[in-house]
Amino acid sequence: MKKNKHYGLQRYCYAKTLLFVAIAFILSGCATMFTDVKITKAIEEKRIYVGMTMDEAMAVIGRKPLVAVDKLSGEKKEDGTYAEWSINGGGMGGNLMGTYTLVFKDGKLIEWRYSQ
Repeated sequence: MKKNKHYGLQRYCYAKTLLFVAIAFILSGCATMFTDVKITKAIEEKRIYVGMTMDEAMAVIGRKPLVAVDKLSGEKKEDGTYAEWSINGGGMGGNLMGTYTLVFKDGKLIEWRYSQ
């Protein structure tokens, strides 16, 4: 059986890509853990509060919703427009702690929940 002359290079590139993906996955889990700690501290310090806007919440949390790790959904009802931002609760975040869900009505925070 004749081996491809680029076989060694292909294995090296495959191993390098696999290592990069593994490191990225591990780091995304660490990032979600640090976000959980940041939000918990902000709630304790009353920097996240009922009535704040989503822009204000993003400023406190330090980022916008991320497709890879968060879930953002919305629904229009008779009494207003609702949006839920589940931080670290969707995608491939590898969440180590729990999920905070911020619920907004007409752009203002009305409640938040924590689940593990």
